[in-house]
Amino acid sequence: MRAKQRILLVDDDPVWLQTLADYLGQHGYEVQTADDYETVLDQVRQQPIELILLDFHMPRLDGLNLLRRLHAQGVWVPVVLLSSDGDPHLPARALAAGAQAFLTKTASPGLLLNAVRRAVKGAPKRSASEPRLPVAISTRFLLPAPRQLGRH
Repeated sequence: MRAKQRILLVDDDPVWLQTLADYLGQHGYEVQTADDYETVLDQVRQQPIELILLDFHMPRLDGLNLLRRLHAQGVWVPVVLLSSDGDPHLPARALAAGAQAFLTKTASPGLLLNAVRRAVKGAPKRSASEPRLPVAISTRFLLPAPRQLGRH
């Protein structure tokens, strides 16, 4: 039996975090959560993570700076940056910083799931210290509010 692929969700909104964790768990992923950057660093060092879904707006250290810090410490886990920010330049900044994709939090659940599958599938198994090239994923999806994820 194949092990579940492990995804780390990083967001400071507990409702959003739990909703997204439940949704991805229902689709066969092993989901872990973190609400601050110290927890992220600890979790990626302790066990293999196939993908990090990372919120842009975080207290003390935003998602782009956390991504840069991960890379500076030799952690090369694929990252999809999530945001509700309306900044039209944020998707390009996320990709330039090394994110695999950028998704807005108002997209359909199917688009999020597709992006997760593509990012995980496109990330070859390598050591945590080896850089990975970005996976070609559309740079902007919309993800619904948390209360809508459980509906079909």
